[in-house]
Amino acid sequence: MNGGDPAARAGSGMILRPLTADVRPTIVQNRLGVTAAAADGDFTFDFSVFEPSQPITFVVVGKSRNFEWMMTPEELARLK
Repeated sequence: MNGGDPAARAGSGMILRPLTADVRPTIVQNRLGVTAAAADGDFTFDFSVFEPSQPITFVVVGKSRNFEWMMTPEELARLK
């Protein structure tokens, strides 16, 4: 995966790729006025592959760092 590429990792270690990904460049600014290049995007995953009995970790690989976000089985069950 390269900068801004998303994926989801199931509890079993299976890697899930999005059906569609729209990544756009953007500029972010902190309270001191310092700006940096970043990315913004929309990602669509096949909902049927998300098994609500195990956690899913979403991973976005960036140029300077990766971002991970986990959904618990309880959160996934509320979406169905």
